[in-house]
Amino acid sequence: MKKIFLRLVLLPALAFCAFLCQSCNGFGKKNVKPMKLEFRLAYPDYCGMSCILVDIDNAYEAHNKANPENKVAKDDFYKNVYRPAHPELAEYDLLYTIDDAGRRNYDLISTKVEMTGGIKKASVDRTFFGQLEIQLEFNSEGAKQFGKITTDNVGKRLGIVLDGQLYAAPNLNEPILGGRAQITGNFTEEEAEELAAGLTAGK
Repeated sequence: MKKIFLRLVLLPALAFCAFLCQSCNGFGKKNVKPMKLEFRLAYPDYCGMSCILVDIDNAYEAHNKANPENKVAKDDFYKNVYRPAHPELAEYDLLYTIDDAGRRNYDLISTKVEMTGGIKKASVDRTFFGQLEIQLEFNSEGAKQFGKITTDNVGKRLGIVLDGQLYAAPNLNEPILGGRAQITGNFTEEEAEELAAGLTAGK
């Protein structure tokens, strides 16, 4: 089963990288899988979030140690045990990015979706260095909405979530008004075409 790593870069005012290890098995040109793209704000206090993540880790380990016959996954522990006991986190999901070494890097992302879809077109191209890339273009309403979100939330982190998987949560240093994005990665032309088709179908 082939694995690919994707890098997502928003242009023109903000650049960031995130790696997603994704199985290509199950993709097919005849049955395009629509992909849901969401933009959600991340937990506002980054330092505070770091402390919360450490506490979640400690509580998770203690829970599984106390229940060796009934161990649970970390995501389930957060949803069913930790979050209900911490009402201040009621509106935050525990999501993660996957780095190029396959490690999970957890983050707290708001359950409120600021924007979904808004893609006018997703197409495949190549960079100056010949690397395949998927170019995303928001429709007029999507570009306007994305520009407003990034303008209203300068200084905050914005989570980019695709089919429930967190790609990145970069800091918004300034408004992003270009209405465009790029996904570059180590994939074949066929895989890039199928991913672009999935993003377009899910717009």
